[in-house]
Amino acid sequence: ADSEFNDIELLQRSLVQASDDGGSIYLRGHTIDIVDSSGLFIQHTGSQTGGNLTLNASDTITFSQNQATDFNARAEIQAFGTGQTGELKVFANQLRLENGGLVQTSSYSSGGVGAIQINVAESIDIIGFPNDLTPEISRISSNGIQGSSSDIFISTSRLNLRNAGNIYT
Repeated sequence: ADSEFNDIELLQRSLVQASDDGGSIYLRGHTIDIVDSSGLFIQHTGSQTGGNLTLNASDTITFSQNQATDFNARAEIQAFGTGQTGELKVFANQLRLENGGLVQTSSYSSGGVGAIQINVAESIDIIGFPNDLTPEISRISSNGIQGSSSDIFISTSRLNLRNAGNIYT
């Protein structure tokens, strides 16, 4: 039998965190809204392969900021250990990153980060702040600051990047 899932909201600097050696995060809902400096965060410091960060929504996943801040709405995996992190996976009908929303992996060590896999049936909208004075952008990225970055795999029917929205590795 099919199960109906409710909406999930992380608001006002809410944080879901799994850190150290191997922690994972898995959210499954109808819609998932991560807004106003809230985030999902894995900081992997171990020597073994780290856990995955997975978002699965039957409708829409949104990462959004109302204003520029020092910590934007995000899903992020960071590598600080010698083991590689797990993967960052997103499954939805629609994905929206707006006004500085981030989906990213960052490697600060030799361990490196796992791939970013995004499977969105209908559309992905990556929309930055509407003025050029704000340094914040919306993005999907993999950063190899000290270790290696990863591949980004995206599958969708429509991809829209506006106002400094970007994808890079």
